[in-house]
Amino acid sequence: MPHQFTIRYQVDGRLGSYRPRLRLYQGDAGVRLEILVSDPDGLAVDLSGVACSLTFRRPDGTMLERTTGYLPDGRDGLVAYTLEDGDLDRVGTWSFRLAAGTAVYEACKLAIHATLPLSPAC
Repeated sequence: MPHQFTIRYQVDGRLGSYRPRLRLYQGDAGVRLEILVSDPDGLAVDLSGVACSLTFRRPDGTMLERTTGYLPDGRDGLVAYTLEDGDLDRVGTWSFRLAAGTAVYEACKLAIHATLPLSPAC
C-alpha cells in the first residue's frame, strides 16, 4: 500500500482555528493547507530535507505548481502551503498532488465554488 496523506485547512492563522469541512471559493487567499504524509501503518513520514511541492490541476486541465514549507521541520510528516491571491482563479473541480522528493502522493479532489456577488445596500 502506498503512502497516503490527510489534509486540514487553517483559516485565519490562529492556532486550532480549522474548518471542520473544506469549502473553498474562487479568489480565496490566506487559507493554509496543512498536509500530513503517513505510511500504510499511519505513521508520519520524515520529510526533513526533502523538497516538497503541490501541483494543482485546474478544471480546464492547466497546472499550477507551488512550493510548500515544513511544519515545523518536516520530521513529523507535515508540510504547509498558504493559498495566495490568484491561486484559486477558476470555479469547478480541482485536484492536487504532493511531490516530496521522488515520491508523489496522488490527487485529492476539491471543489472551488463561485463567490456570490454582494447586493447593493438598500
